[in-house]
Amino acid sequence: MAPRAATPHFPGLHGSTALRAGYRHGSALGAEGCSAHSDGPGPQWTSADRDSFRLWQRKLGDAPEYCDGWPGPRQWAALKVPAA
Repeated sequence: MAPRAATPHFPGLHGSTALRAGYRHGSALGAEGCSAHSDGPGPQWTSADRDSFRLWQRKLGDAPEYCDGWPGPRQWAALKVPAA
């Protein structure tokens, strides 16, 4: 069986709400100067999304060992992704 693609956890969000937030996170990261996308964010979580979030974690001053590109509660709150 092939491994499943990693799915990010958006703290406090579940199901379709998390998916809609996933669409908006890319724009919020871009507004913060933390985009690693060549063509802009899309509907699927990709390595470019993870690289973008890693840039955000570095911008926040997180220790290198915590800049893994996966959203944590503190980093997610600091990004202030707008509600739908």
